[in-house]
Amino acid sequence: MSKSLILLSLVLAVVVVFTACGGQEGQGNVSQEDLVIFAASSLTDVVSDLAKAYQEVNPGVTVRLNFAGSKTLRTQLENGAGADLFLSANKGHVMDLVEEGVLIEGQALVANDMVVVVSSESEVDLESLGDLRKPQRLVLADLGVPAGDYGRQVLDKAGALYGETFSADVLANLVSAESNVRQVLMKVELGEADSALVYRTDAMTAEEGRVEVIDLPEAARVEGTYWLGRASEGALARDFLDYLLSSEAQEVFKTYGFSNVIQ
Repeated sequence: MSKSLILLSLVLAVVVVFTACGGQEGQGNVSQEDLVIFAASSLTDVVSDLAKAYQEVNPGVTVRLNFAGSKTLRTQLENGAGADLFLSANKGHVMDLVEEGVLIEGQALVANDMVVVVSSESEVDLESLGDLRKPQRLVLADLGVPAGDYGRQVLDKAGALYGETFSADVLANLVSAESNVRQVLMKVELGEADSALVYRTDAMTAEEGRVEVIDLPEAARVEGTYWLGRASEGALARDFLDYLLSSEAQEVFKTYGFSNVIQ
């Protein structure tokens, strides 16, 4: 086989693997259809599993997943990218898109909280949130990215514990602001940064022994709520939305460290 044919075969294989995630059904029969889901990068593992489960019950459905920072996904949607559902790491992006007419409706899905992660390769003694003001290499998600905004809220709230200049002192150590929280975690895992503020659920995905997780003091704790926005009037989008809100799916979210916000 020629090199060009081999390359083409590899490309097609990659496309199949990354675009045809399976999923499970909520309620009702559906025909051969595609369902396009835009989801925050911090939902990668749990949404991939839920999509696989949905497709196993609905073999005529192909669930296509696009993971990125919520801010990036919002921009894609505003610029005409087609999606049936948008799972954002905060309320603001969803409700702004509803106001703009890009989304039809939005509602709360699950919650997550922030933790500090410290690289196992760090030579700086970092044992608590307060230690982040020590000279070191800090990485956060960018402003406008929910994990980045929540991280900065943690630092602001911590001023009540460590002094009013605490946030400014810590941010003076910032060496990188990433477009999504998975990139933040990766830099700490690789030893390219000493510490970061990430979602607890992302910290749980870190390779064993690569990071130390530090819980936040109650006074500095910030919980972020994920929101689900619907862009399509189709029955399939409504069905998958119902599935994500079902007790079955909510239990799966809990196994990944998310908190239930649906009463």
